[in-house]
Amino acid sequence: MNSTKDLLRGKITVQLISLILPLIIGNILQQFYNTIDSMIVGRYVGNTAFAAVGVAGSVMNLFIFMLNGGCNGISIIFAQLYGQKKWERLRRESFLLAGMPITFFYNCCAAMLQAAGDTKTPLYTLLIAMALNTVLDLVFAAEFHMGTSGTAMATVTAQLAASVSCVCVMKKKHSEFFFHSKDLIMDEYLMKKTAKFGLVSALHQSSLYIGKLLVQGAVNTGGTDMITAYTATMRIEGFANSFSDSGAASISVFVAQNHGVGDQERVRAGLRKGWKIMFALAVVLSILMIFIRKMAVLWLMGSSSKNVLENAGQYIIVISIFYFLCFTGSTFVAYFRGIGRVEVPVIGTIL
Repeated sequence: MNSTKDLLRGKITVQLISLILPLIIGNILQQFYNTIDSMIVGRYVGNTAFAAVGVAGSVMNLFIFMLNGGCNGISIIFAQLYGQKKWERLRRESFLLAGMPITFFYNCCAAMLQAAGDTKTPLYTLLIAMALNTVLDLVFAAEFHMGTSGTAMATVTAQLAASVSCVCVMKKKHSEFFFHSKDLIMDEYLMKKTAKFGLVSALHQSSLYIGKLLVQGAVNTGGTDMITAYTATMRIEGFANSFSDSGAASISVFVAQNHGVGDQERVRAGLRKGWKIMFALAVVLSILMIFIRKMAVLWLMGSSSKNVLENAGQYIIVISIFYFLCFTGSTFVAYFRGIGRVEVPVIGTIL
């Protein structure tokens, strides 16, 4: 309950930073979580398998982005209800969402906690999952020589562990999210709102990623070296995008809670100060990415051909120059989600 009071009054910049930092660490760990699979495949299986993981990952990520988009949309409902302290409706919303598959369920639990201003619990559960995933990757792929199927098995097992851990901690720290027998009501208002927010946000995320799939299709015509370079840059760029995603998530939760209680002046102040933080992050990351591009590719691959390094380096330079636009866009996406206008980011993305 204290986290609600913290977000509804007090120094906005400090609150946004306190929300962002655990999310950044968690998202970076999530990138390590995904990158470890590629690193082990690249070092122990070979470049062809590494490229194959990249192609398969592009297709798989489309569905993951749809799930994440749905969770992001639904988290706005949680944040608004949490800010308004409508605990009965909060529990009913939890019951609409019970029994989801493992990956969606973990993301949904994390979205609930973020809506309450708790960005640390998902970080701790992710640490457990990442450690387990690393150990299982080494066992299945490196020791048992199971290749990409071994890394897939490791990922699913670790994700299940993260889901269980997240629920256990949430039960203890945020019991207000757990529904009881009296909450088992099919609330028509919540069902319509959940469908709208979830589906529209999923459409936003998936439409954004369709562009990446089209790029992947063009890259695939360039041969193994180009696919390998693109796969490596996607992993590296994922770390930079972690900062954008974290900033957007924190701004969205802050805006949603304050919009929920009708404090529009504080909402606008959160948008302004949130954008300043995001712009500063974009500038620092752009410079950093340009300087460490070759080192990052070598770290990811272990070793690489000159052609791969050149292709990867060129991509990173071009994309880094425009990061400030990406981070600015994410700031406004967060704002419109927070006030419930989830359709606006979709229109912008499609255009």
